[in-house]
Amino acid sequence: MTDVEFALPDPELARFTWVYENEHGPASQPPLTREPSFGPPPAPGEPPARLIINGYSYFRSGPSGEMPMSFELPDLGAASALETWNEKWLPDVDALFDELGGFDAAAVPDGDWGEVLDWQAAEFRRVFAGVHGECVLTSGQLARDFVDGYCETFGESRRVDAHALLQGFPNRTLDRAIALWKLGREVRGDAELRAGVREAATEGRRPEGHAGFEGRLAAFLDEFGHTIDAQVPDAPTWRENPSPALDLILRYADEPEEGSPAHAAARQAARREQLEGELRERAEGDEAARKLLEALPQAQELLPVREDHNTLCDQRLAAASRYRWLSIGRLLVTRGLAGEAGDVFYFTLEELRQALGTGGAPGRATLDERKRDQAAYRSAQPPPVLGKPLAGEPSTSRF
Repeated sequence: MTDVEFALPDPELARFTWVYENEHGPASQPPLTREPSFGPPPAPGEPPARLIINGYSYFRSGPSGEMPMSFELPDLGAASALETWNEKWLPDVDALFDELGGFDAAAVPDGDWGEVLDWQAAEFRRVFAGVHGECVLTSGQLARDFVDGYCETFGESRRVDAHALLQGFPNRTLDRAIALWKLGREVRGDAELRAGVREAATEGRRPEGHAGFEGRLAAFLDEFGHTIDAQVPDAPTWRENPSPALDLILRYADEPEEGSPAHAAARQAARREQLEGELRERAEGDEAARKLLEALPQAQELLPVREDHNTLCDQRLAAASRYRWLSIGRLLVTRGLAGEAGDVFYFTLEELRQALGTGGAPGRATLDERKRDQAAYRSAQPPPVLGKPLAGEPSTSRF
């Protein structure tokens, strides 16, 4: 396969607008994980909410490209979105990470695979939907409401300041960047270490010969290495191949001191505090500003909720899911159903269930063809829109 065509599975679907969803699924998923959505199936006669085309996810959008909300924002009671994340969902995320990350396929009794896979899928959906539905969507909507209200009170020209009021808070993504920066500062002052890190990054391994740095890098990867840049399960995590982390360390090594992520966050915090003072002063004699001041704390949860959930939920659960699939892949190898553990990603989920149940599996030629197709899909640029064009745009969509 050389040419990649992005075609809707049914010409009737061209009546709708399908938008490439590149936040949680920016790369083409392999056959094993090509699931259209976490939600319920469409009602009879209704189009699906999502399509998977060449492994890429497209959602059925409104006329301006927005992702439709299929439910009302949840009632969290007295808890905020950040409290709900920390107290309700993060423990469940940690438990699921431990379950999937430590999964031993060889310990599953014959005949139990259907139940095991069903439970894992249901629990993943429950946790993922809960985190995003109760925490991410809530904090995002409250932040948008605040920004719009701020612009109504202070003028549209102050929209940048409205967003600045939501910045400069501690979060796990910032923690990761600061940790990488510190490793980069260490590399910056040691030419021999820099050369070793550069060689290791090229070869996809951890650097050797510098015990102190090796230990600090290992600690970093233990904490933040459950990361897959492309968000696809057949790609290695930073723990397995640290090249992406090493590349960032080398990049930070070349930056001037004022480029520190901590310094950038401090500048954001100082600007935010200045704007908070202005808002408090305005609120003393302005009812609209007073309401904005009351709404500000929950709107300011946007950054920690968004970044913490991305690092601790989205990235870690994707990595743990990969570890689980690889454990199953190793079992397939021992049973003579795969040549290597990574072949598991080129089974469909139904084929995998069959292989674990009855021993049937796709042949070597089929798996190799799927790998070639997958490489072609990932070398292609998915169209941003399929079907009906977005409002105000010329018709360039494919169907």
